Amino acid sequence: MLDIPVLKTRYAADAWGERLGAAPLAWHDAAPLLEVELPFRPSNMNMAGRTHGGMLASFLHDAAKLLVWGQAESEDAALPQTLDFQIAYLAGGGREGLSARATLSRRTREFSFVHVEAINAAGECIARAQVLFRNAPTGSAVTHPNQPQDPFTALAQPSEAALTRFGPMVKLFNQAMGRAHPGCTTEWMGDGLCRMRQDDIPEHRDWNGQISPGQILTLLDNTGGGAGCSLADDLGMAVTLSIQTAFCEPAAGEALVAHATSLRREDGLTHNLVQIFGAESLRLKAFGTMTHLVRPSKR
Repeated sequence: MLDIPVLKTRYAADAWGERLGAAPLAWHDAAPLLEVELPFRPSNMNMAGRTHGGMLASFLHDAAKLLVWGQAESEDAALPQTLDFQIAYLAGGGREGLSARATLSRRTREFSFVHVEAINAAGECIARAQVLFRNAPTGSAVTHPNQPQDPFTALAQPSEAALTRFGPMVKLFNQAMGRAHPGCTTEWMGDGLCRMRQDDIPEHRDWNGQISPGQILTLLDNTGGGAGCSLADDLGMAVTLSIQTAFCEPAAGEALVAHATSLRREDGLTHNLVQIFGAESLRLKAFGTMTHLVRPSKR
């Protein structure tokens, strides 16, 4: 097991982790268990003044990956590869610091299964996640046997009338994105549809020099939330309830394009499918679902 100073030194090379502000704090004997802290930062908040769902997911993801790498016998060990991430949001995060407690549920020669929780200043659990890692990348070629050559032509597109009608909402989203999520642009929205583009910028890269899975989770949350919000009559309160994501291959050296479709809506609740592709390669990088809730202002 690697010491906390070693984890801090390695994580200091993670630009996305620096943006988050997270830091490994202490090992505890149980399981083993790693505690990671996230001091309050305005850049991690959403428009409603709560911890952004994507940033909270990213925090729990990075706590889990630090736990897995920390099991290595040497600091020269390969860095883990994220395969699957699932999170349930139990309560909103306020303007306060948070801590994460990551526990190793099971570790095999090839895979690590991690349970991680976010705890607020009152000691309450506000989110729980399950994360699956490959302990070290295999180096094998990645194929997508059923992906069309140009996936965007196969995905739902908004009508010209919808593009015009949602123009003001796109402008609103981009004003918010420009402040909180550098390089992220809402390209268009439709009825239950949203497409966003995320530029590849240095502060979004992880300790492998790839686009951080945490940034991909944030993009998925933003795009799925855009699709859900497009169906709402009143944007008084919007929250993410859960995210499930499969990471298909590492993303690096190109922008990302995310496409979200609302598959079901009931009383402000939407279930949204989000697919994320390399903007130039058109290769599938990740896909998942997010459950989103919008309530009127005075409900």
